[in-house]
Amino acid sequence: MDHGHTGYLFNPDQPGALAAAVSRLLVGEDAASRRGAMGAQGRARVVERSWPALTEQLVQHYSRVIHAARARVA
Repeated sequence: MDHGHTGYLFNPDQPGALAAAVSRLLVGEDAASRRGAMGAQGRARVVERSWPALTEQLVQHYSRVIHAARARVA
């Protein structure tokens, strides 16, 4: 989690910090847009770490390793 962008981190021993985080999401003229932006950033993070995305990254990594190994042999 990216504090302030995809959610809020707080110490569980500090209930006031939880109350402040919830308040930031519920109160104020920009609360709705803050919730929307935070939700969109959270969804984007999930997509970046989905199985298809991770698989593609792994395939690209192995391709680079294989290419480099072949270049050394040639």
